[in-house]
Amino acid sequence: MAELHKFSSEIFHESSLEEHHGQVKFSWYFGPSDNPQTISGHDFIVIENGLILGVFIEKSE
Repeated sequence: MAELHKFSSEIFHESSLEEHHGQVKFSWYFGPSDNPQTISGHDFIVIENGLILGVFIEKSE
């Protein structure tokens, strides 16, 4: 938890969320308020029977 203090001025934003047949695509960006899209990416989550089976993270360059 101490590591979170390094990012106290940065904000995490969700830009979109899509779901289809237990597969979820979550787009996001992260950064300070003056440059909120410093880092962006997509997470892909696979859900089956109410359980998360896998999480795949793709960071944009």
